[in-house]
Amino acid sequence: MPQNYLDTDLEIPNFLIHHYFISGSLCIVMNFFVFYLLIFRKGRLDTFRFYLLAFQVGSAIIFSFHLNFQIICFSCDFHLSILMQLVPFFPYIVGGFAVGLLPTFSILTPHYCMTILSFLVGFQTNMLTICFLRKHRAISKIGGKYKLSQRVYNFLVFFCLLIPFTHSVPFHLTGKTKEEQFQIIDQKYPLYRAKFEKLSNFEIYEFDTMMKIFSIMGSFGCVHSATTVSILVFQMYRTLILYSARLSKATLEKHTSSLKSLIAQFFFQFLTTPIAIFPAVVIVLTMVFQFEGGQVLTWYMLMMMTMHSTINSLVVIFTVPEFRAFVFFWSREGRNLRKSILIKKMTEKSENYRNTDLEIPQYLIYHYYISGSISVLMNSFVFYLLIFRKGRLDTFRFYLLSFQIICFLCDFHLSFLMQLVPFFPYVIGGYAAGLLPRFSILSPHYCMTILSFLVGFQVNMLTICFLRKHQIISNISGKYKLSTKIYNFIAMLCLLIPITYSIPFHLTGKTRNEQFKIIEMNYPLFHEKFLQLTNFAIYEFDIMMKTFATIVLIGCVQSVNTVFLLTFQMYRALVLCSSSLSKETLEKHKSSLRSLIGQFMVTPIAVLPAMLIVSTIVFPFDGAQVFTWFMLMIMTTHSTINCLVLIFTIPKFRTIILFWTEEGKKLRRIRMESRSVSFMGNRATRNSFRNSMS
Repeated sequence: MPQNYLDTDLEIPNFLIHHYFISGSLCIVMNFFVFYLLIFRKGRLDTFRFYLLAFQVGSAIIFSFHLNFQIICFSCDFHLSILMQLVPFFPYIVGGFAVGLLPTFSILTPHYCMTILSFLVGFQTNMLTICFLRKHRAISKIGGKYKLSQRVYNFLVFFCLLIPFTHSVPFHLTGKTKEEQFQIIDQKYPLYRAKFEKLSNFEIYEFDTMMKIFSIMGSFGCVHSATTVSILVFQMYRTLILYSARLSKATLEKHTSSLKSLIAQFFFQFLTTPIAIFPAVVIVLTMVFQFEGGQVLTWYMLMMMTMHSTINSLVVIFTVPEFRAFVFFWSREGRNLRKSILIKKMTEKSENYRNTDLEIPQYLIYHYYISGSISVLMNSFVFYLLIFRKGRLDTFRFYLLSFQIICFLCDFHLSFLMQLVPFFPYVIGGYAAGLLPRFSILSPHYCMTILSFLVGFQVNMLTICFLRKHQIISNISGKYKLSTKIYNFIAMLCLLIPITYSIPFHLTGKTRNEQFKIIEMNYPLFHEKFLQLTNFAIYEFDIMMKTFATIVLIGCVQSVNTVFLLTFQMYRALVLCSSSLSKETLEKHKSSLRSLIGQFMVTPIAVLPAMLIVSTIVFPFDGAQVFTWFMLMIMTTHSTINCLVLIFTIPKFRTIILFWTEEGKKLRRIRMESRSVSFMGNRATRNSFRNSMS
């Protein structure tokens, strides 16, 4: 050990961090898709889908289980990939450090993060065992064979819920204080003392009594789950075979597909153990069987571990017939599913579209005028601040100014020029009462195209602001530096995305004759009412609309991932080079970064209402049309709220507004002194000039 621990690399492996972000993003997309399938595309899974959902988010959310099963769980993969980002020192140093959000922002220590991770890994295994128990209970009621009493069932469920605590609590008790950790370092790794003093988010462990108890309880939990599931699977298949003749084909298929899904998940989760448990076991074994390259192996094991919930999502999709048909929509199975859904939706629409109100809601129009007027005043003031009261923002203010102009144009267009009144959810279309359609300058469809472009453009313009600030900070620190070609490529991609989806949306437009054909086919009772309207647009969910929706989704994911990665790298760079920068320079970059993050946090005010409006088509409900109007009212406040964020996150702007505060008084005093010095300098210059002339 004394000779080998010097081979340990205490630097951050960037490829591992990049994998964490990519794998975490993929995990979010795949899991949310499966959550949607389990909640809204239930098929023949009945209430059992909630147990599957609980397991699926058992890789992902903490749940509370009582008589009525409730699903609230945190994602194991999300915790490891985004919140924690573990980098182990194994095999020669028993410990590691964490660079995720929780330790970086001092929310939780790496040891607490490790405790949560150990709990979630065990919890998802036992949650899957509960899924098997629930399905076993349903199948055993068919023939009365292998039936468990309520007490035995409750005991097994409670036992499964208890096991993760029995190994996570001992692990938590293995934690050491910083003084104890440095004592271990002085004793075992003395030559690394100076390096560890530079690290903040690290943990060092010893193989003490609590660590041994943790290992024993973890092994016991694995054996218990494997044994329980093996017995349950055997009994369920025996029951289905014995009573298959008595069951209807649909009932038999329902239980068989659920059982296949569970068994497949269990093989991925536990029996073959290559995804969730095996990497953790291999990482621990590197301490016992040490070899060169063992540390790099542990990094690859963690990369494999983060893929568990993503692969499990694929298993759920491909083993449940309804989900498989939904994904493979071009297959015969998928066509049959679409046909049945279409018939159901057409029946519902034919009954519900009559509830649509085609009158103009006056309070919405009044709100447009009030919100638009406030937006004009607030944005004009912020433009003045950015141009003439720049403070320490230098040329970066022009990027902020560009973003603010786009936000203002979006709100001004919606509030004055367009004034959209949607007919959603039962009639896919809307009415425009603004200046452009009223004076026949542009049709409502052209107005909608411009709005869709501006909403996307402001999101991508903010991404470019982050990119520019990243370039400035990376040039100062020399870390995470992007080449000019990569910088230009990302900026060009951000500018291109709004065009790539606004063009497909524009192509969804219909002529007036085509719109009336849609009305006669889908909304025949509204034909006379639509004849009295002029400035309206009706749409169909055709191939261009699907293309538009797909590209928008890609654009949102791209912007979120890019901003998230850039923010992390900028904070890391500022922390690393903080000692070499002056206090004024460091504060300037930090305030700019805080302002950008604040503006990014309020971006959902522009994007989320639009998404919720569209979602009412998929999930219609009573009062959905009024709900869409309120969403538009929220949407028009985006640039105004963004102005407030900009003002209150940039110190110079904040002191101008809050002039009565100590900060404001100090600014005025500095300004007066500056003017006084300038005046005295000018006066001295004039006097010297007169003396020379005389």
